[in-house]
Amino acid sequence: MSIKWNDQSCRWFEAASEYTGYNRLLAEIMKKHIPQGESLCDVGCGAGLIELELASHCSNITCVDIAPDAIDCARRGAEHRGIKNINALCTDAFAFQVPHDTVTAFFFGDRQFYENFFRLARKRLIVAVHGQRKGKFGPDGYQMLKCSDVDSTRAYLDHLGVKYEYEAVSLEYGQPLTDMDDARAFVRTYARPMNDELLECYLAKNLEKTTVKKWPYYLPNLKEFGLFVIRRSENEKLPG
Repeated sequence: MSIKWNDQSCRWFEAASEYTGYNRLLAEIMKKHIPQGESLCDVGCGAGLIELELASHCSNITCVDIAPDAIDCARRGAEHRGIKNINALCTDAFAFQVPHDTVTAFFFGDRQFYENFFRLARKRLIVAVHGQRKGKFGPDGYQMLKCSDVDSTRAYLDHLGVKYEYEAVSLEYGQPLTDMDDARAFVRTYARPMNDELLECYLAKNLEKTTVKKWPYYLPNLKEFGLFVIRRSENEKLPG
């Protein structure tokens, strides 16, 4: 599944991060693997929300994404928080050439991430992949399929002989919504096409009411995924 970045998708991601604390909690997990004061590059950074939470931990951060709207969102987020050590670049991640201490790829979807991005990592490459290929939003049979999952990633790295540390993670990362039309638009964006009756049945069953004025509705989602930490010191004999 490829995210179509625009003002609406950026708003959804920012709202979900604020409401659930997902990126703040993920940053705390990441800090266990990234020593303080090192440089970081995130390929396919999207809105750059995890980088906002890691900015005080890293010396400098480069956010790379090919989508202009995503990069604009990342820049606005850094400016809003007064963060000076994030550089957001609108460029093709596969063509990026500047090494960093840590390179991250969060749900990037590229099946050959080791060959493509380990070359940029002075010390480690950290990849996050979905726990399963089927998405969580939408009725059964209408969920989007993800590009990769934990099992396929593990098989890929094992085939290459790559040594890695694996950590399973579960964090709530549902979607707060401003009204019913917002809820309908969100599901239609992140699920396969369905008729109106099926959509209304899905929302009636899954949409929760909140006590938050700006987000009176919430669509729960326990995000289950895996982190693969690939250290250069453990893979010196492999190419890349």
